[in-house]
Amino acid sequence: IAFEGCVQKMSKTSSSTLASSCVYDLDGIPLILDNCSIDDNNPFLNQWAVYAIRNLTEQNERNQELIAQMEERGLADNSALESMGLQIEKQDEKLILRSARKKPS
Repeated sequence: IAFEGCVQKMSKTSSSTLASSCVYDLDGIPLILDNCSIDDNNPFLNQWAVYAIRNLTEQNERNQELIAQMEERGLADNSALESMGLQIEKQDEKLILRSARKKPS
């Protein structure tokens, strides 16, 4: 019902602020951020997610504050990276992508 209300409001205006507010109201920002991962079936999904977040936070302080208040919960599932022979390591506040393949001695 809330989604239908947002769609009706957005169809009557071209305001990107209204669309951003509707996504916020529907708790859509965390869902979009969950798609910032590697997907073999859709290799550009993470770029679309980043682009969507950019648009949702542009001139929208409420959405910016929501993301700023989020807490890190650890590394996401990296099985796709592991299947490609890669691994992610966290060092200080940085994530480093490394080869998981052992170097020949």
